[in-house]
Amino acid sequence: MLELGPGNAIVQYGGLSEPFPVYFPYAGDPEKYPDESKIQTNKKRFLEQYGVNRYEPPKGYNFSSPDKREAPPEAAIKVNHLSEHERTLLEASFEHEFLKYSDLIQKAGLNTTQAQKAKASLIDEGLIEPKKIKIRPGGGAAALYLTPTEKAYKVLGRKKPQAGNTSFEHRLFAHTVAEYYERKGYTTRLEHKLANGHPVDVFAEKDGQVILVEVTLSFSNLSQNISLCRGEGTDNPLVIVAKDKKALRKCRSIVSSREQIDFKLIQDFV
Repeated sequence: MLELGPGNAIVQYGGLSEPFPVYFPYAGDPEKYPDESKIQTNKKRFLEQYGVNRYEPPKGYNFSSPDKREAPPEAAIKVNHLSEHERTLLEASFEHEFLKYSDLIQKAGLNTTQAQKAKASLIDEGLIEPKKIKIRPGGGAAALYLTPTEKAYKVLGRKKPQAGNTSFEHRLFAHTVAEYYERKGYTTRLEHKLANGHPVDVFAEKDGQVILVEVTLSFSNLSQNISLCRGEGTDNPLVIVAKDKKALRKCRSIVSSREQIDFKLIQDFV
């Protein structure tokens, strides 16, 4: 049981999942509130003294003006309750987002039982989302990937990578293509902006040769993307990557036969 001194309090706020400590200094005049900086300083001193971990409110969360406080974010939870295995798996999903599950848990140093239990808990917490995606050819099952959710980025204070509005599947395919060219000695960049501002999915370069790659999961902007890539005024090879043979046929039907374009399946890059 904590022994709280004068002015110290543990507060349970309805919008937060955990209570947090505050310190109220004697203000003299009961009509006068202490300023925000003084409250923050005393809260810090309180935490250092009692060693209490707490959720850090977002910038602008004003304790000294109760009627002007911002509502706490949905992801206002502590991560201290996560087990060691859960935290390890979550961290690994940030660092190795494009590793399939079996390789991810090996990289994290977890056995199958530990990983399964941690995965189930993280999914229940809404911190990771399982994705099943097939890349390799053949009749095998789709591979499982674990991708951090928006909530996970907020909870752990991580900055989400800039990738426009592309899906995880689209980013995975682009990453797979980039790795393929890197194995062949190319330097690659993802979402590389061309001179006209168009962000090409994969830009690969070696010895002055440039290859542009567009990953196509939908077809509404395919012609526009090709036009923007060709708008560079160069004869750089352009590769269109589709997820399966049906999608590949659709791509071919949209593009003019006059266009010098190489159409490939994602499995060609594995």
